[in-house]
Amino acid sequence: MGKGVDEVKQGLMRDALPTKDQVTMADELTQAVRSAIEDRAAYLYLLLQEMRAANGAQAAVEMARRAVFRYGQLKGRALPPMLSPVDFIRHQMRPGRQAIFEKEVVEECPERCELRFHYCPLVQAWQRLGASEEELAQLCDIAMAGDHGMVSETPFELQVAGSLAKGDSCCRLILQPRNDAHAG
Repeated sequence: MGKGVDEVKQGLMRDALPTKDQVTMADELTQAVRSAIEDRAAYLYLLLQEMRAANGAQAAVEMARRAVFRYGQLKGRALPPMLSPVDFIRHQMRPGRQAIFEKEVVEECPERCELRFHYCPLVQAWQRLGASEEELAQLCDIAMAGDHGMVSETPFELQVAGSLAKGDSCCRLILQPRNDAHAG
């Protein structure tokens, strides 16, 4: 005798939902990646302190921004072709990447995309290290130079319209075609 409709539905529902072990492994992976990002945040914080002591605050920030921008360019060149903001959003929202920053797509169309981050391991690390509000904002601007670098050779641009590091409820990243219609 075959299974009843209710049994089939329960089986399908059970199969569609992740098991407790799968959820635990996903949570562990998310935490491991967040921890690695927090380590990167600590390096940036400590390097910037040393650079300030050796070169002055303004020179240190400018050097850090340039270096992180270049790092972003390297990352951008390693990505698959990014011809529109939608390509970038879809790359950012691949499975496993969403949970790290608790990302949310608010808008997704060729003319404009908006991505929101509701958690930032970088900010969490800087706060634990004792960064002031001013330092948090500055460190975030430096870190975001990497994202600007990542899209610098694409036909679209990135605007940071909100930042957890600056006290906003989330980070808001807006991607739109460049006004000059060519990559920079």
